[in-house]
Amino acid sequence: MPRKFLRSVLLAVAVSSFISISFRGSELELQENPARLVDADVPARSNYTVVNGIRIHYLEWGRSGPAIVLIHGLYDNAGVWQSLAPRLAADCYILAPDRRGAGGSDTPKKGYDSQTQVSDLIALIETRKLGPVTLVGHSAGAEIALRIAAQRSEIVRSVVMIDGGFWPSKNVVPATSPAAPCSDPDECARWLTLENSSREYDPEALYPHVVSPVLLVVARQTQPGGDLLTEYQKRGINYFEQIKKAEQHAKEVAESKLHHGKMTVIENASHWIQKDQPSVLAEAIKNFLSGIR
Repeated sequence: MPRKFLRSVLLAVAVSSFISISFRGSELELQENPARLVDADVPARSNYTVVNGIRIHYLEWGRSGPAIVLIHGLYDNAGVWQSLAPRLAADCYILAPDRRGAGGSDTPKKGYDSQTQVSDLIALIETRKLGPVTLVGHSAGAEIALRIAAQRSEIVRSVVMIDGGFWPSKNVVPATSPAAPCSDPDECARWLTLENSSREYDPEALYPHVVSPVLLVVARQTQPGGDLLTEYQKRGINYFEQIKKAEQHAKEVAESKLHHGKMTVIENASHWIQKDQPSVLAEAIKNFLSGIR
């Protein structure tokens, strides 16, 4: 299956919790030497630290100002932020870790459930003495951000959830298996744990416990590719109606389910808004942060 089509399919998953399409995202190509994953114009600093007994790799931009922690999605790593981060670094310190098992971080045999990922991020924030921080999470990374905000409000200044984390909960299918062939049993077990943790996630249970301001960011692909439309047609679903439903759902969450919620739509962007529209997204984040007292 072409990589371009895989990106389109992930957008389909993001805008509709009613569709279940299994795959491993095209961002797997980023699983390389982390030092190669930064913008040449504004290079990141590549560093490591040890939390919860494992070595975590992270990229950082800027040196002073409020701290922003960027949390990548399920099949990405810190390199996915290379276009957005420099646009936020003028007035902030930016840290983008690779979760365990991704990028340059260690790959232990266990610890891929959501709560352990939350524990890793909390330990990283506390080890680096960063709090209170703004958590910016993409896709499944937004789930981790919301979990941290619900559990440890004292270390969270605000939350930005990019095209994920606020969609309705998904059912867990017992027969779930990793979306792509694995090279060994340990790898299969890791992906299975990650995917099932994401499917078990229920944001509705967390909203009442989140007191920090939250910005929900929704992608709107106004001219989707023909392959994506064809896939929807095969499933008897109107793509544009699903886009409208997704946006309405995010608006309802922001206005009625979060204590201090806002919602914005980024035009002409796929699920990877931070790569498709980094300048627009950076401006939206800056405007959001500027309004927080």
